[in-house]
Amino acid sequence: MTDLEDLKDGYEDYLEGAGLVEEKGNYKSSVNLYFKALTSLVDYILKKRKGRVPDNHGERFRMTEDEFTEVYRILDSIFGTYRDSYTEERGEKHVRRIKNGIRKIIQDQGLGEEFEVPH
Repeated sequence: MTDLEDLKDGYEDYLEGAGLVEEKGNYKSSVNLYFKALTSLVDYILKKRKGRVPDNHGERFRMTEDEFTEVYRILDSIFGTYRDSYTEERGEKHVRRIKNGIRKIIQDQGLGEEFEVPH
């Protein structure tokens, strides 16, 4: 069973890794890692407020859609950027888009004291 601390640790690990590969100009990997940080953040919110973590992206979307509409909107708008990173080149603007989404979710959910915001 995943606990809140594991989800927070995962977020921090993904965020750190994303920043390192972004510094090297590897935007494709950075997009993937920032998106993983984003999903760890969303899973943290769901675990904390609903008591469970989704098993996959589809369930994550369903769990956020009704009660966490702003989180859902951000997650939905960014998912294509992440998914397309497997087949298309990604650049700084894609990285910025995901980082901005993370910032917005942290702000919207009042998690600024608990979670580091990407730079």
